[in-house]
Amino acid sequence: KASQILIELAKSVKKEALILLPNDKALSRIDRLGVIDYLTKESKNGAIIKIICPLSERNSELVKRLSQDAPDIKILNGNNSTSGMFIVDGEKFIRAELSDPDAENFSDAIGFTIYSNSKLSVESFKSVFELLWKEHVLNDELKKADSMKRDFINIAAHELRTPIQPILGLSEIISHKVSEEERGYMDVIIRNAKRLHRLTENILDVTRIESQLLRLNKE
Repeated sequence: KASQILIELAKSVKKEALILLPNDKALSRIDRLGVIDYLTKESKNGAIIKIICPLSERNSELVKRLSQDAPDIKILNGNNSTSGMFIVDGEKFIRAELSDPDAENFSDAIGFTIYSNSKLSVESFKSVFELLWKEHVLNDELKKADSMKRDFINIAAHELRTPIQPILGLSEIISHKVSEEERGYMDVIIRNAKRLHRLTENILDVTRIESQLLRLNKE
């Protein structure tokens, strides 16, 4: 009965569908029911479709297909949870607890299920969904910003290291061919070039640590 209600809800979408899926296999389960096909069709008719679902290798092909067939459907990477929900047009929803996370079929996976067309209940669950959506959007933006920051620091450190090497090498050679007074000036150049060299090496070590690529030679 819950499966049939879910299908009927998918068929009835006109303006908006908000879907929270509890795990990565849940996307495949609703696809087998034909729900994804109905959502794809309605997205082409202008309906807003938002899906929060844990993304992994198990559903990557389906997500790829969905992005090709229905690019207007928005999918955000979510966290595993104990229940999922489907809200349609701000008028009705179904919420199902997850009983068997690894089940292939929707009816085998779900436990206690609620269906309602109460405006108060729908608005309450819609508010929860929107809060989760904003949270995941912000997290994605923070991850992108952090990745850009690391890339910039890594590039900057490499670019700094490139001119420092010849400055150090040539300064040490020249310092042996100048007067005592000029050698003092060269020592200042060499000392500060070494400081820059240590700084760039430390920055590169930090980027390696963050990328889990730093290898320690323990002695």
